[in-house]
Amino acid sequence: LRSGIAEGRRHAFVQELWTWARSEGVAEIIVLSSCSSHVKADADMAAHTDLRYVFTGGSTPTEAELGVGNAALPLGHGMTEEDLQLGPTREIASIHRFLRGGGVARPLLLQAAAAADGEAGAEAKPGFDPPPRSKAPGVLALLGLTGEALDLQLTEHLARCALDVVAARLKLETPPALKAPPSWLFEMEAPTLERRLWT
Repeated sequence: LRSGIAEGRRHAFVQELWTWARSEGVAEIIVLSSCSSHVKADADMAAHTDLRYVFTGGSTPTEAELGVGNAALPLGHGMTEEDLQLGPTREIASIHRFLRGGGVARPLLLQAAAAADGEAGAEAKPGFDPPPRSKAPGVLALLGLTGEALDLQLTEHLARCALDVVAARLKLETPPALKAPPSWLFEMEAPTLERRLWT
């Protein structure tokens, strides 16, 4: 999805996407999104990268299975004890504390977390024997901490990280080559003042 969601339709769109993903047996959804850099904490100022990731729902993969390597840090890597009170898990607390300006990323991540929590609660009930159905997909969000101006270098790093993640999931020895889309070339020709993420 590259275009914006109609005003007031974000949650409805996420629900439709979620329903479709479950009905088709999708195992995992990967979301690439921006995240407003004004949420940076002290730990982020000293970090080697402006890429973050967070995973909810499904079976939580190991760092090696995620495939992000050292290209990205967990969204909540610099959380304080106070921040941890914002949710039942570190991941959900980090979504509530840090994820701003991410379009459908936040509601989709929270939808996956709620579905996984519901499945875990149902499986814990004694004598519960539901009919077979597809498990809820996990959602991995790869996020670039951005300001108002478009940062093409960060965009490229985010795209390369996404290719690494997909390669790890598909067990490829090397990730696919990155080919710059025409929109990037167009942006490089535009004057700096016209490069805006939010207009």
